[in-house]
Amino acid sequence: MNNQDQIREMAKAAELEKQNKYKNEVVEFNTSIIAKSYEKALAYTNLIIFAGYVLFFSFWKEVRGELDKVWSGISVILVIISLIFFIAWEIFQMIQSSAYFRKLYSTFKLSPDNYSEKIQNFNKEIQKNQARVASLWIFELIFTIIPGFLGAGILLFLYSQNLINDLCR
Repeated sequence: MNNQDQIREMAKAAELEKQNKYKNEVVEFNTSIIAKSYEKALAYTNLIIFAGYVLFFSFWKEVRGELDKVWSGISVILVIISLIFFIAWEIFQMIQSSAYFRKLYSTFKLSPDNYSEKIQNFNKEIQKNQARVASLWIFELIFTIIPGFLGAGILLFLYSQNLINDLCR
C-alpha cells in the first residue's frame, strides 16, 4: 500500500467518523425534541385534568341537593378514584425526578472529571427512563380518565334528567 492509498483510507475513515458524529448529533437532537414535546404534552394534559376536577366539584357542590343521593355519591366516588390515580401519578413522577437529580448531583460531586461524557450517559439514562414512564403513562391516563368521565357523565345525566323533569311539569 503506497502513501496515496493510505491517505485515501485515512480520508475515508475521517469522513466516516464525521458522518457517524453527525448521525449521533441528529439522533440526540431528535430525542431531545421528543422528550421536550412529551413534557409539554404532559403539562398540558395535567392542566386540563386539574381544570376538569375543579369544574366537576364546583358543579356538584351547586346541584347536589337536587340529585339522587345514591347516584350523586357514585359519581363523586368515581371522580375521587380518578383524582387519586392522578395524584398518585404525580407523586410517582416527583419521586422519579428527585431520584434522578440526586443521582446526577452525586455523580458530579464525587468526580468532576469527564463532565461531558457523564452528561451524555446521564441523558441517555434519563431518555430510557422517560420511555419507560411514557409507556406507563397511558395506563395512568386510562385509570384517570375512565372513572373521571363516568363520574362526570353520571352527574350530567342526573342534572339533565332533573332539568327535563322540571321543564315537563
